[in-house]
Amino acid sequence: MYAVGIDVGSVAAKFVIIDDRKEVLSYICTETIPDVEGLSDGLLRDGLREAGLERKDIGCIVSTGYGRYSAPFADASRTEIMCHAMGVHHMCPSVRTIIDIGGQDSKAIILNETGRITNYAMNTRCAAGTGRFTEVMAKALRIELPDWGEVVASATERAKISNICTVFAESEVISKIMQKVPLNAILSGVCEAIVTRVIETVRRANGNPKIEQDVAFTGGVANNLGVRQVLEEKLGIRLVIPELPQRTGALGAALLGLKMKEDEISGNGK
Repeated sequence: MYAVGIDVGSVAAKFVIIDDRKEVLSYICTETIPDVEGLSDGLLRDGLREAGLERKDIGCIVSTGYGRYSAPFADASRTEIMCHAMGVHHMCPSVRTIIDIGGQDSKAIILNETGRITNYAMNTRCAAGTGRFTEVMAKALRIELPDWGEVVASATERAKISNICTVFAESEVISKIMQKVPLNAILSGVCEAIVTRVIETVRRANGNPKIEQDVAFTGGVANNLGVRQVLEEKLGIRLVIPELPQRTGALGAALLGLKMKEDEISGNGK
């Protein structure tokens, strides 16, 4: 038995095939394009080829992400919250708090010991503190995203970035460059601004200042070593970073698809 999960995000689309042992047979991550239906069809075609399977071999396909309704071949769609929780709990059962930062939104998800979602909060008002925000800041500072970790680690001071709005923060960063503030200090300040916003979201989801551990960091921004360093510093803990942190939503969707098919076969499905 095989199941497919497809997570169509605002910036990247992720595709996973798993077998009934919950082993990943195929994983693809690619840039999201305007033709989302064509993109989804291409991911299915390429993923099946990579796994050596045919469409008839797949028991269930579940889609998630902002473009989840643009995969017409999907048997069901589920929210990102549900899919990220399922994927992270499968890989890291000790996790109680998930911080997920994607291309244009960020979210905090609180889990209990069984992986059930007890609460969540999202920042969807703007691109503040998301992948788009880091891209704009990287362009303004002319520091490539893969270099952020090294640059932030080299900072001996941290500039204060007052604005988290992408447009105003970019203007503030340019102003500090003109004032000859060291670039590593500015970048460290940018990371602190992102992390401050994220921690606010986590505390809103948790309902109190305490943050339940273990804490997983997922989404594309989890690959940003600069943001990761400052987040660990501010939380005072070592984050759990799942293997391929962008994959958790698609993996969770596939796991839900596998469960749906198993329930259908056993007669427990609705």
